[in-house]
Amino acid sequence: MKKKRMTKRELIEQLSRKTILPKKEIERFLFLLIQTITESLKNGVPVQLIPYGTFTVQTRRARVIHSPKTGLKIQIPEKRVPVFKPGKMLRSALD
Repeated sequence: MKKKRMTKRELIEQLSRKTILPKKEIERFLFLLIQTITESLKNGVPVQLIPYGTFTVQTRRARVIHSPKTGLKIQIPEKRVPVFKPGKMLRSALD
């Protein structure tokens, strides 16, 4: 059966095996990487990892939806969302 997703713990274990670094060190690096990408996006600066892909922020416009539960109209406010656009190397690896 095909696995649905890789957990953070499994990612750390695989990276630890491949690099022979301790799991704690890998976990700290992963935390710092995600924290740095997050801070950059909060400041409006995209993160480009050539040739793997680019993290950016897009703004979703405000909209009105109908609640299927109540049938009422609900106003959804504008919000910023993170987006990852895969690069050429990642796209071709999946073909």
